[in-house]
Amino acid sequence: MQKTVSVVIPCLNEEKTIRQVLDALRAQSYPLELMEIVIADGGSKDRTREIIKTYQTEYPELKIQLVDNPKRIIPAGVNVAMMASVGEIIVRMDAHSIPQNDYVARCVVGLEARLGDNVGGRWDIMPSGSTWIAKSIALAAAHPIGVGDAQYRHSDTAAAVDTVPYGSFYRALLDKVGLFDETLIANEDYEFNTRIRQSGGTIWFDPQIRCQYFARPNLSRLAKQYWTYGF
Repeated sequence: MQKTVSVVIPCLNEEKTIRQVLDALRAQSYPLELMEIVIADGGSKDRTREIIKTYQTEYPELKIQLVDNPKRIIPAGVNVAMMASVGEIIVRMDAHSIPQNDYVARCVVGLEARLGDNVGGRWDIMPSGSTWIAKSIALAAAHPIGVGDAQYRHSDTAAAVDTVPYGSFYRALLDKVGLFDETLIANEDYEFNTRIRQSGGTIWFDPQIRCQYFARPNLSRLAKQYWTYGF
């Protein structure tokens, strides 16, 4: 019997991409009747919530639940969404990443094959604009020289790794390692995966699980991102 899946998405002011994300999830090859989307919004001031509510009306076949994330930070949003979800498998997604149409199905296959306790895939880094700066930032963010051993940005080899972006796991894993650390404002995925590995679990990277990730559009946004990371 196929497993039920909850796709959880923390979100804040993502009016430019949230509809694309929902379109990509509605186009998934995994049965929609076994999927739900739970979006934790941190109080968006743009049209994000309006777009989500309109989408709920237009496409009732895609189960979408919109919940509030009063703490506004990503790990709190992930936790709120997971607690509101009901699926046997949790797939973590982002509001400005576009998954391939077999993304969810491949995550489920990897988990059912016991390849890892957290199974994730590759980011295909895309520029957020047409300027040379935006294109250069995207190129650097995908190159081994720029990102070191972050295999999920450039590798074509499936393997056990330290971390994957987003990832997917059985809900029961939360009973073992706990929720995401809400004291962090960045690197919450890496810290979560560290706890999985410390508990004896495996993080599995499958390059066939792919999504497009939109890099920061300019140097000021990039600097703000890395300031958050602590550099």
